[in-house]
Amino acid sequence: MNFRMVGTIDTAAWDRFAQARAFEDAGRGEEAEALYRDLLAAHPGHPVLLARLALVLKSRGVFGEAERLLRRALLASPNEAALYNNLGNVLRNLNRFPDAQACYSKTIALDPSYAEAHYNLGVAREDMDLLDEALAA
Repeated sequence: MNFRMVGTIDTAAWDRFAQARAFEDAGRGEEAEALYRDLLAAHPGHPVLLARLALVLKSRGVFGEAERLLRRALLASPNEAALYNNLGNVLRNLNRFPDAQACYSKTIALDPSYAEAHYNLGVAREDMDLLDEALAA
């Protein structure tokens, strides 16, 4: 995630967030998920917490809930390119290639230098057999 933690969050919550990230990095997704859910109970709607939980769920194949969480995060932080890119990745996993393409295009509109989004846009277009457009991306 490219954006910073925003909003009011206390020191104890920061420590728990760091622990959740450490669980993620160690491949301990269930433990990270539990911490993120606890943090969200105390800080509902926090875009970074929503996005981190969505990424954990995506890695575990829980794509529907990951999509819902990313859409909630976008309500709180609608100009965050990384959220659109991550949503596009979830939508690709759901075989919703046109929707994924739209998310990658939005990512690029917000941040033209976001290289991963250009690549992902090309892959989504390839998924739709739009090979010329895929090469252009």
